[in-house]
Amino acid sequence: MTPSTSFDVRRPVVRSYLPAYLANAVKHVRAGGHAVIRATPSWYLLLPCDDDGDMPELAAWALLDLQLTKSTRVRAGEAKGLVRARITRELRYIVEGWIERDSVEKKSTTVVTLDCVACGACCRDNDVLLDKDDFARWREAGRTDLMDGQFLRARKRKLKLLPNGDCVHLCGNMCGIYEVRPDNCRAFPAGSECCLFARDEAREKAEARAKAPAV
Repeated sequence: MTPSTSFDVRRPVVRSYLPAYLANAVKHVRAGGHAVIRATPSWYLLLPCDDDGDMPELAAWALLDLQLTKSTRVRAGEAKGLVRARITRELRYIVEGWIERDSVEKKSTTVVTLDCVACGACCRDNDVLLDKDDFARWREAGRTDLMDGQFLRARKRKLKLLPNGDCVHLCGNMCGIYEVRPDNCRAFPAGSECCLFARDEAREKAEARAKAPAV
């Protein structure tokens, strides 16, 4: 029998609130959830934060998924201590998707069972930036071959993708250089919004291929 590679991840549930119900939103966020405040004229994301000013990993990656580089810590009021980030109008459709997905959830967090080995979606159609630590790791491991142009793109600053979108090092759903994989691959958290999006996109593509008429 093949051993199971699945594992459980507790992730935040995303809910939306009108400003009049900010107290409910704050309660939800302090319990581990993420809240979208539909204020006028601008929506904003309300995220948890500890006393040292550090956000949980999945909260930080929610900002990364939206490519939001600016956020502030609320200094006063009932949301004091939480992190607030403005959601531009162009990004609303993304958070609306999160809200719709989580509308069935009853609590502020939920547990999802994931199996990275059976998925590999994050290793497809991605944009893995490399830094000096990655190159140093390859040199130390005697894998200077990984610095060759056949494996890199964008002036050797990113991992190369194959024509079908797969990472050049992907073998099935397994990483062919797992022990010396780049830091950005190591940091990517299972259960993050980026992870869930990649999984949904991969599933939709697979369903589309299954429905396509045979040629």
